[in-house]
Amino acid sequence: MSWRLRWLVVAPVVLFVATTMLMSSCGGGGGGCEGSFDEFGDFIAGLCPSPGAEPGFSLEMIVIGAGTVVPSTPTPTPSRTATGAKTPVITATPVATLVASAEPTAIMVGQQANFIANGLFVKGKKSIVFDITNRSSTLWSSSNPNVLLPPQPSPLGGIYNGIATGCACAGVSSGGVSADAISVNVFPIAGTPSPCPICPTIAATPTSTPKGAQTAAALIEPTPTGTARINGILQWSVTGISPVASRLVPSNDGTLYFLTRDGFLHALDAAGNQRFTRLASGSSIAVSPEGILYALAPAGTLQAISSKGKPQWTMTGTSGNGPLAASSSAVYLQQGDELIAIAAPGTVLWRATATDPISVASIAENGDIITASNGKSVVAFSSDGAQKWSFAPDGGFAGEIAVRGGIVYVGSATGKLYALDESNGAAQWTYDTASAIGSGPVLNPAGPIFFGSDAIYALNPDGTLAWSKPLAKPAVSPMASDGQGGVLAPLDGDISAMLNSDGGLTWATRTFGAVERAVVSPAGVLYVTSNGVVYAVR
Repeated sequence: MSWRLRWLVVAPVVLFVATTMLMSSCGGGGGGCEGSFDEFGDFIAGLCPSPGAEPGFSLEMIVIGAGTVVPSTPTPTPSRTATGAKTPVITATPVATLVASAEPTAIMVGQQANFIANGLFVKGKKSIVFDITNRSSTLWSSSNPNVLLPPQPSPLGGIYNGIATGCACAGVSSGGVSADAISVNVFPIAGTPSPCPICPTIAATPTSTPKGAQTAAALIEPTPTGTARINGILQWSVTGISPVASRLVPSNDGTLYFLTRDGFLHALDAAGNQRFTRLASGSSIAVSPEGILYALAPAGTLQAISSKGKPQWTMTGTSGNGPLAASSSAVYLQQGDELIAIAAPGTVLWRATATDPISVASIAENGDIITASNGKSVVAFSSDGAQKWSFAPDGGFAGEIAVRGGIVYVGSATGKLYALDESNGAAQWTYDTASAIGSGPVLNPAGPIFFGSDAIYALNPDGTLAWSKPLAKPAVSPMASDGQGGVLAPLDGDISAMLNSDGGLTWATRTFGAVERAVVSPAGVLYVTSNGVVYAVR
């Protein structure tokens, strides 16, 4: 399958009535109100607004028109509200009407095709049209970038470049809404255009998928019915938060939990609204299958919290490393040289010796907890606290732990990936690479075992190579499986790419920059954090 490149430019859509996403610190039950972050990154002590942003105008339709790029949208000017929070004032002038849809276009190799995009925004019975050609959230795409190179990130807007003879569809989308694509025929300098097919019209879907969620990529390769393929459409982004300090933990009800370096626990709902925040410490959190969240309070007290932010129980004197993982029956953390299993309402079930600092832990299907320490060993404990086995990877453990079907997958600092028998730790097979395992392994029910070192590797269940893609620099960014055979993987130059199970490219972007954390939720939403921004992508 050929590589297909799409640039996903992800940032919030600036609407006619801009909304402010406030990072509230208004958790209930003993946490109190500490204040909140506004979207400009300023922390305002004592300010506790209601969670979530006001709706404002929503984007309903996009139309691609013929024309040159327009000047960039003026920068919002911050002002203070009565509560002291900054609110952006948008000075952009609306457009009178939607432009007429562009007709199929023909250009010679080396020429440009220029398009503009107008968006129809609706709030109740009110509607207004804005030129969104250069908005940072506007994604211009090409169904065949080897023929028609899509626009690079703003401010180049809808400028396409013909680079080879052939046909392509030029598309545009923003916030889950897509326009009907325009056919572009790129013909030889010394030749004449040959017929090109009209690009398919995006039809409305009767499913619960957000309106317009089909993209130019979907026009190339239709998504099989019933899958949750991630097509690269931004759902929302949250800015103005401190850098993320923990892994991202999505729960079954759609809530995303994480810690930030300024000492706050955040809970975002499926729409990106802040459900609650609480003061917290450490760099790790855990969520049980029932949705109970575990985190350390500032004084090191273990706290169990409901999905609504209500404290369930606390346990003092537990400051340490963790929480590392949680099952239906226990939450696990490390204190000194011991791994501790704790049940509600703060009862210690057992203690086991664990001298090395545990960096990652995973609960297997049989209830065992598999732990690993960077540069050290992988150790498995049974649900009653007995140590079952210990395995020392060549050069020490590196990467993540992945467990499936009685097999534990772990990497090493010397570039080996191991498949270990979950019952006794015996190596079933080993795959050697040239650099330390820096990403993964991650598993996918519909695809291979993915990991990154000197290349992006995909292995078959028996440990043989399915495919690999070499990298100029060793992989260090996290990987995330989409659950449908694909994986978000780091490529060169701070490029993140969604790869298919056969290694083909679905989409790629530089916008995330260096990805710090990444995870796909049970609902099929990709969450990415980078430089204090949380992105949600479908």
